[in-house]
Amino acid sequence: MLQLKHMRLLAEMSGAKYHEITPHMFGVNWNLSSEEQGYQTFVAASCRVPDNSGLVVCRVQCYMVNVDEGATDWLFYRTYLPEDSYWQLANTPTLVSGTTARDYAKAWLDTDVLLLFPGNFFANLIFTPTGAIPATGQWVVRTAVYGYFVPARVVDVFQQSQFVTSGV
Repeated sequence: MLQLKHMRLLAEMSGAKYHEITPHMFGVNWNLSSEEQGYQTFVAASCRVPDNSGLVVCRVQCYMVNVDEGATDWLFYRTYLPEDSYWQLANTPTLVSGTTARDYAKAWLDTDVLLLFPGNFFANLIFTPTGAIPATGQWVVRTAVYGYFVPARVVDVFQQSQFVTSGV
């Protein structure tokens, strides 16, 4: 239902036809308790935007959950604060710094947004947890980004909006 509302809103705002707007949901599950992944900066979501199109992000949802079946708070969702999170426009789906990427402000991790990403780049949501996780349980950060691929002419309609510019 949420995706249908987003598609209707995008169609009304841009004049695009419904069949030109392609929903794309992306994100990762990051295990804060594991030794391989752990408590470090990571790419919470990454999506390559195809040529001759754009990506419009309308919703970001990120939360912590205890996946330990023996825990009393098993599968209870806990929202995460913004921490040190930001969107990054890059040439790679991995964490990059320096001149090969362009960082875009702080990103709220549970909010409705209107962000546009140009074609031929990766839209990466970078997340650095700074608050302490609870001592017991197996904690996972789950991220879901509701994005929509749109034709290049729709990107032109929103050109002056919340456009993540390419500096890469």
